[in-house]
Amino acid sequence: MRRLLFQAGIPLVLALALPAAGAAQKLYTFNVAVLGGVGGSFDEDQAGFTNSSFQLDLGSVIEDRTLVSARLGRLDYGTGELLGSISDAEITYLVLGAEYHNPPGFFTHTLGESGLFVGVGGYDLSGIRPDGTEESDTTVGLTVAALGDFDIRRRVAFRLEFSGHYTLLDAAQFYLLAHAGFNFRF
Repeated sequence: MRRLLFQAGIPLVLALALPAAGAAQKLYTFNVAVLGGVGGSFDEDQAGFTNSSFQLDLGSVIEDRTLVSARLGRLDYGTGELLGSISDAEITYLVLGAEYHNPPGFFTHTLGESGLFVGVGGYDLSGIRPDGTEESDTTVGLTVAALGDFDIRRRVAFRLEFSGHYTLLDAAQFYLLAHAGFNFRF
């Protein structure tokens, strides 16, 4: 009788424990982050780091704490600002890469979780040359970003992201961007 109760009790305990385990996991497979910020290039000294920037992050979970992710963004130097000798410069980029979120207890706190993004992509520079003609330069580049997600709700987090970009653009090659916004999980 004791053995029968024990055998019947195991499935009951498992049935009650599985929903709790599922709630502890991250129950999303896709995320969308909408970010705004500032940035600039540190290998040219005229424009500074107060140029406006916008970025859209799209990610899909491929493994626990690992996402394949795309970053679509724009760095706008604005009217009157120069990037090297180019005025009204805009850099648009699309970067594909991997995003890794640290496991619990590894640089994580109760307020949020940290992560790292590494990717490669395409960069397009447009603007006006000193002689008044249009400038257009397209090339490849690398991106490394450190990010932090601070949960507001289970499926919404406030995101901070600091990224460095290395490109083969003629006007400037190294860019730093700081973004903040919201990450929505689906």
